[in-house]
Amino acid sequence: MFQVFHKIDSDFGFDDADAQSFPEGFEKVAEVDTNSLEDVYHFTNHIDTAWWENPRVTLVKESRSTSVGDVAIKDNGVRFICRRLGWEKF
Repeated sequence: MFQVFHKIDSDFGFDDADAQSFPEGFEKVAEVDTNSLEDVYHFTNHIDTAWWENPRVTLVKESRSTSVGDVAIKDNGVRFICRRLGWEKF
């Protein structure tokens, strides 16, 4: 299980300050029933339908798709930030 947080005023960039400021400037948008960060990204992006309609997603707040600078937290507390090429632990 992962909690997903979107950057409130996202410029879709990747700045180390994003991770350093977490959780300020972020809002929780979903919980995703998976153990895979790749699934987190896939399940919280609009592909064929709105991402919150995915059965593996518990919606907290309707929002844009997950993108660079957003955060996922594993149920064990490990935090990851979405980068241009995958996820980075922080």
